[in-house]
Amino acid sequence: MEYKLRNPNEWPSGGMCLGRGMWEFIRAYLPDNSNILELGAGWGTQKLSENYNVYSIEDNPDWVTPYLNVADVVHAPIKPYDTDDYTIPITDIYFDEDKPIYPSVLSQDIQNSKHLLVNLKKDNKLPVPIYPGDRGWYNPDVVKAFLSDKEYDMIIVDGPNGFIGRGGFYKHIDMFDTDNLIVIDDFYGQRPETVMVQAIVKKLGRDYISVFGKSDGDHGLVIPPAGVDTQEFYEKYSKYLKEINPKPSYV
Repeated sequence: MEYKLRNPNEWPSGGMCLGRGMWEFIRAYLPDNSNILELGAGWGTQKLSENYNVYSIEDNPDWVTPYLNVADVVHAPIKPYDTDDYTIPITDIYFDEDKPIYPSVLSQDIQNSKHLLVNLKKDNKLPVPIYPGDRGWYNPDVVKAFLSDKEYDMIIVDGPNGFIGRGGFYKHIDMFDTDNLIVIDDFYGQRPETVMVQAIVKKLGRDYISVFGKSDGDHGLVIPPAGVDTQEFYEKYSKYLKEINPKPSYV
C-alpha cells in the first residue's frame, strides 16, 4: 500500500486532528526544535514535525507507516483491560446503577465498560471510569521502553481513539514527565475527556485552560507546567487561551 501525507497547509475538516487554535498556541509557547511527546499519530504529527522533534506513540499500524519519515513513531498495540490483572482505571466516584449521575451519552459509555467494573464495586455501587467507555491502552511495556531514552518539553494526549479509550494515560501517569505542559484534545460536550481531565488535574494539583477554537473540532485545553502560576500563564498567552477551569457543558 502506498501512503501519502496530507498537505500540511490544508487544515483537515472533521476535527480528527490537532486544531488550528491549539497549533497557534503551541507555536507561541514552544521554541523551534523543542521535543514533543504525542500519544496518537496523525496529520498533527506531520504538522508539528515542521518545527519540532516529535516522538509519537500509535496503536494502528496504518497510522505509523506514513509518519516514520517525519517523526520517531513507535507501534504500541492495544492491551485490553480485564477484571483481574490489568484493570480499568477508575475515579473515586461511585454511583447506584439505577441512578445515573451523568447525561445519556456518558452514562451509556459507562455501561459499555460495566463488564470491567463489576469486580471493582464498593458498597454495591459501580465506580466511574477515568475514561467512560475505556477498553484498553497502549501496551505499557512498549511505551515504557520507548520513553526510556526520551526527553520532551510537552505532552499531547490525543490517542488512542475514543472507541478504545485514553484513561491509560492516567493509569500510567508515573511513566511520564508531567511537570511539562500537557495538552488534552477533545474536551467538549459529553466526551469522556471531560471526566478524565478532572481526575488528572486533581492528581497533579494543577489547573487547566481551554484554548480558542479556530478550526473544525478545535476543542483542546492545556495544563500549564508544574510550578507555574495559572493566572500569569493565562495572561501571558491570553491571545490563544479562553477560560481557566471551564466546567463541562453538562454541569
